Amino acid sequence: MTDDRPHATEDELFGTEDAESITDLADDEFRSLMDAGAFETDADRRADEGEAERPDGELTSHVNDRNGWWCCRFCQSSFTSRKSFSDHQYRCEEWQAWHRARERERETERKQEATTEIDGETEADLEDIDEPTQADTSLDENRLTATPGDADADAEERLRIKPAPHEFSAYIKYACGLDPYFGLNSLQKEWNWEDGQPVTGFVDDDGQKWEATLTFSESGLKPRNHRNFQLQTVREYRVKIHPPGEEHGSATRKATFHVRPRWPDMESKGDSPNPSNPHDLLGLDVATDGSGIWFDRYPRLFDLSLQALRCLQGTNYASPTFIATSEIGPNHVHHSTNITDAELYVRVQKNRTRNVYALDGPLHRISLLLADEREGFAMSKRDDTECEGYYHTAQIGDWRAAELIGTHRLGKEFKHYHMKNPSAVEDDPVLSNPKIGASFQHSRTDGTVFWEDLPRLERELDESLLSILNAAGIPLQPDDSVYVEDDVFEVEGERRTRIVLDDEQLPQIAAEQNETVEIAMENMAPTDAEVTETMLADGGTVSPQQLAEQTGRNIHTIYRTLDRLEGFVRHEYGEVKFASQHVAQKALQKIKSAKQAVDANLDGAISDMMDAHRLEDDTSAWGRLANTYGIELSDAEDAFYKLLRMGYTPANEREAEDIVRQAAFAHPVVNIMDFGDDVRGTIECANGAQFPVESAFG
Repeated sequence: MTDDRPHATEDELFGTEDAESITDLADDEFRSLMDAGAFETDADRRADEGEAERPDGELTSHVNDRNGWWCCRFCQSSFTSRKSFSDHQYRCEEWQAWHRARERERETERKQEATTEIDGETEADLEDIDEPTQADTSLDENRLTATPGDADADAEERLRIKPAPHEFSAYIKYACGLDPYFGLNSLQKEWNWEDGQPVTGFVDDDGQKWEATLTFSESGLKPRNHRNFQLQTVREYRVKIHPPGEEHGSATRKATFHVRPRWPDMESKGDSPNPSNPHDLLGLDVATDGSGIWFDRYPRLFDLSLQALRCLQGTNYASPTFIATSEIGPNHVHHSTNITDAELYVRVQKNRTRNVYALDGPLHRISLLLADEREGFAMSKRDDTECEGYYHTAQIGDWRAAELIGTHRLGKEFKHYHMKNPSAVEDDPVLSNPKIGASFQHSRTDGTVFWEDLPRLERELDESLLSILNAAGIPLQPDDSVYVEDDVFEVEGERRTRIVLDDEQLPQIAAEQNETVEIAMENMAPTDAEVTETMLADGGTVSPQQLAEQTGRNIHTIYRTLDRLEGFVRHEYGEVKFASQHVAQKALQKIKSAKQAVDANLDGAISDMMDAHRLEDDTSAWGRLANTYGIELSDAEDAFYKLLRMGYTPANEREAEDIVRQAAFAHPVVNIMDFGDDVRGTIECANGAQFPVESAFG
């Protein structure tokens, strides 16, 4: 990082002894520097000399007393504030390289410890290990405040399954000038394309081998009107990388870097609109797409691929314009770089995932509970055409994301999916099993996710994925009997602190909305029922005027009705809608139960159910419950038991059990203690289950 301010001497800002000793620090000391930012000035440091030893975890970062500049021990960049210094730590290439090396060492140590696990060691023993990972260092950077709802969530540091990266796309920008672009143009002109496209290879920092190819196309831009720009045709270049010997299209690990030059006041040819360049960037805008690669590695891989292509130059040209890479790399990513797609996933044994996409599973519940009937965005898709659980998704917008997990701010898609042609791999021990993923939805997020937001993005996706797994009853610890390794995903754990929801936290939202429906439906006036029925029958936006016309009521009556139904329906900006899709579904279930119970048409059922005169003898809790769910209690054929029948069809066994228990409490004759012994019956559930009434008490 460049700094225009006058710098202090090297001895003042960065001591060689300190530089050597930092790599010998204990892990907890170095982590405390990252997490707590415990720094002090030279004056404080000198005052402390000879006094008691500092607490474990404190590490000083030298500061010039006179000017107050914070200095990075790794790259020697200086800053005028502690905050700037703290932010820099996550962009310092030298620190990242050191940290990656340490992470690999620690991962090797953990694997060795796992293979030599002593008898009697329990998971509780693992919980005592205080060893944060790189993911933990992003917590402070997120600068998010948890809501009170998060207090019940699992936010402890634990060993959890580590997801794998799937799809990723971003516009990675560099204010590097046009020298790298001129170098690519020089290689294009030097290369003999009759022999095929340029192909080369390189090895990344982790020892992974890659093959890199170069192609080009015209850009549609007018040449830059500048004395240093001598090209008559502006071209764009695509650098593609994948493992050697694989086809790019079918490779599980791959990336495409679409290199586009940028300069101020760009103009397009013909009638095409001019490209956007809001920061007047002079450099490159690299449209990046890939999969199977950790998101923060893309800039480094682009850098290495350009270096590899540079090695092809000079074969046919004596003095080529070499590809300049000095300002390409993780440290030179421009602050306007933005991310448009990212997904984390795990692969799970197919016989363990049914709860994920079940009608009462987390995917379906998220789309119902958080989706306003006609506001914001939510979408649920259930496709079982190719196989069971083939493609099930739930999408929510950003402003609903916080209702699921309080610290979240990004729109997402939750996914359970198989390969496109599952029958072709049904005997494959790996590919026959589905993926469960959480992906960022750029189009459903109000605002831009910049490169500096990457730790926050990864954290939100990680927490969302873990919450889906946990709510579906899938263990979060690495387990080969649950998870399935593939070319990218490995069944391995990582200790990290995450907010993880469980199955009980989604129904809590449902319970609140169920109570709203119960209160509204039990106390409806006839006009309220008419408005509710009209809204349920309508497939589009409803205005108060439309409700008045369709019900034949005065507009003032409609407004009074909407006031009474506040909390059950919303009246905003001239539109009326249910408080949520879940509320709408529950209201429809109530009306269906009334119709089934009295075997009448919908209008008659609602009128009968809500007519105060008809309910004069049914104002008790049992009467209201019987009317709501169409419950009948009669003598069985042998007269030894009471037989319970119910017109309403509950969604699942859980709802059936809840209704039966309510009936036991409400019945005026049968004592609750005897209900389980004296009452029998079988309730058909919407999910196909048969619920025995007596099992509600067993």
